[in-house]
Amino acid sequence: MEFSSNTSTHEESSKMKHEEPKIGISRRTFQPNQITNDKENISLKTDVVNETVSIKGTIITYNFKLVLVGNQSVGKSSIIRRYIHHSFNKDYTCTIGTELSKKSLPIGDRKQVNLYIWDTCGQEKFRSVTRQYYHDTQAILFVFDLINRKSFDDMKSWIDEALNYTDCEQCMFFLIGNKSDMKEEICVESKEIKNFLKKSKNLKKYFEVSALENNNIDVTFDKISQYLVTKFSGEEINNNMKELKSKLEIANNNKNSSGCC
Repeated sequence: MEFSSNTSTHEESSKMKHEEPKIGISRRTFQPNQITNDKENISLKTDVVNETVSIKGTIITYNFKLVLVGNQSVGKSSIIRRYIHHSFNKDYTCTIGTELSKKSLPIGDRKQVNLYIWDTCGQEKFRSVTRQYYHDTQAILFVFDLINRKSFDDMKSWIDEALNYTDCEQCMFFLIGNKSDMKEEICVESKEIKNFLKKSKNLKKYFEVSALENNNIDVTFDKISQYLVTKFSGEEINNNMKELKSKLEIANNNKNSSGCC
C-alpha cells in the first residue's frame, strides 16, 4: 500500500469540457531557452506520433487518458479539484455525466506528461454513460470512501465492469481510498484492502488520500504518471517512430514517382 506525504510540484492547469483529445505519444525537438516557431519546423503527424524537427535536443510528450470511477459522493470530483485547482469545495455537488480536466507535468529528463482526467458520475442511471469513457483509456482510478463500507464493497463490480470494456494490456488499474483524514470514522481496515488487492490481480497499486487536507494527492498522480510512462516507453515508442518513418518514405516515393500531366 502507498502512504506518502504530499508534495505539490505543479502549478499550471486547465479545465476542458468539449472534444476529447487524441491520446498517444508525441516526440518533438526544441532549442534550449528558445521558443520554437512552428512555421520554421516540419510537422509530421500520424494518429499516435507527432514529431517536429528542429535543431537541438528532444522532448517526448506522453498524452494519457485517466478515468475516475466509483460510487456517488466518494470524492472523485474533490480529488480532481484538489489536484487541478489546489482547492476544496465543502458544498457537495453531484457530477452530471462527465467532466474533463487537463494537467501537464514534467517527468524525468526531457519528458512531459499530459494527463486528460475524466470525472464520471457514480449514480446508477449514468453508468451507461460512464462505460463509454473506458475506451482507449490508459488508466482507471477506482475510488472508494474509507468511511463508507458500501463504496468499498462495490469496488468489485466497478472493476468487473471495467474489465469488460477495456483492453487489460493497454490499461492500468489503480485503487484510491479517499477521506483518510477522518481516522475515527474509517470503517474499511487496512487488512481488508490488502486482501482485496491480492484477489484483484489487475490492480497495480493502492493509494490513500485526503482531498480535504490535500494529503497524498499530487504524489498519487505523480506515481501513476511514472507507471504509465514506464509502461508505454522504450520499444513501443521506437516502433511508432519506425512506423512513422516508413509512412514518410512511402509518401516521398509516391511523390517522386508521380508525374505532371
